[in-house]
Amino acid sequence: MKIVISGATGLLGSELAEHFSKCDEVFSLKGSKDINILDFSSITETIVRIKPHLIIHAAAMRDLDICEENPEQTYLVNTLGTRNLLNAARKAKSIFAYISSNSVFDGKKENAYTEFDEVNPINVYGKSKLKSEEEVKASGIPCFILRVPYLYGIDGHPDRNYILKIVKALKTNMPMILACDQKDNPTYVKDLAFMIEKVIKSDAYGLYHLGNKGTASRYEFAVEIAKTLGLQYENILIPKTIQDMKRMAPRPANTTLSTLVYETIFDKNIRNWKEALHECLEKVDEKTL
Repeated sequence: MKIVISGATGLLGSELAEHFSKCDEVFSLKGSKDINILDFSSITETIVRIKPHLIIHAAAMRDLDICEENPEQTYLVNTLGTRNLLNAARKAKSIFAYISSNSVFDGKKENAYTEFDEVNPINVYGKSKLKSEEEVKASGIPCFILRVPYLYGIDGHPDRNYILKIVKALKTNMPMILACDQKDNPTYVKDLAFMIEKVIKSDAYGLYHLGNKGTASRYEFAVEIAKTLGLQYENILIPKTIQDMKRMAPRPANTTLSTLVYETIFDKNIRNWKEALHECLEKVDEKTL
């Protein structure tokens, strides 16, 4: 199967490229150096030339505060870029898999959000992702919309990788402030890649929530890393509320995703985030710190 993956330099995109390249023919779009998704003619020409069976659109502006400061650019990249890829997919007769986000919810629900809950994004990033979902639905193309929560892995530069930044802070006694009241289901990117494969290699098109089981705040996630590695964390990992952290973009309090539809159609055997994290931490290399 020919698969085009946009955003292939990101944590998820690079994992998907590695995962699918084992059995499929993968074409990775690694950002503006390869292709500019805002260039309608160029992206259309590229996709039509490749004629992929499937396009996985993982590219996006994701930093919530940068998105909040730059709403026009966010909508251009996240929403217009999606529309351009959709039009290219239509011409190439490709199936479309859109990687969306739990940020489409306002976080007011106490328990996990299902695919049937009302959406109500409270920041620019979430609004741009919801607009993109609407573009995908309206396209008439066979499609999957895959909402994912906070993702982690150990690839990438230590200064940009969340897990490695936490480990470095713990080992160097460098204080790190973490939200204690912003919760979702942290998800190991390798687990997510397997879930995505099950979905997109079926013909069960539609909306899915994907992710590991359980829920945790950013602070609880970091504490679990410290405990697993046997590192002292008191006075290093500092819990603060979202309000006290005074970020530019508003953060929803709870965006934990329920994998109800995925479990019903595909697989009920989904790991808890702690079990997945323990496996991930086994791969932490001292030399990268």
